[in-house]
Amino acid sequence: MEQKITQFSVPVRNQPGTLFRMAQVLSEVGINLSGISSQTFGEMSYIHFQADKDPGAVRRPLENAGYQVFENAAFIVECPMDPAPIQRIIDKLADEDVRVVRLYGTSDKGESARLVVCVDRPEKARAAFNHMGVKSRSMGPPSP
Repeated sequence: MEQKITQFSVPVRNQPGTLFRMAQVLSEVGINLSGISSQTFGEMSYIHFQADKDPGAVRRPLENAGYQVFENAAFIVECPMDPAPIQRIIDKLADEDVRVVRLYGTSDKGESARLVVCVDRPEKARAAFNHMGVKSRSMGPPSP
């Protein structure tokens, strides 16, 4: 069975303790994070993360605490740590009319990278990855 991954994005004020308070809300309801990143633009920060629960179980406590929550389907893609294969993946998604909403990744000292690719059309993205023979795992919620 394919594990589903949802990328959650939460805009917050760029103030000390904000990330702690959001994490505390998730911790109190037993939500574990499987990945997290943040970015700041002036007075606002955006926390992006994946969690181990159904999207509703993550979204509800955050919304009840006053946070706005956005969701996107996400894939974990493994590829060589080289710009050319990453470019081929992004080009193929564009050819299939799939918009990349967010992309970030990491690599250990090996030759492969793990990318989190958030998309607006997950079924088309899955087909593109399969067609390319790209090793990917997981798909988040279908697009509305």
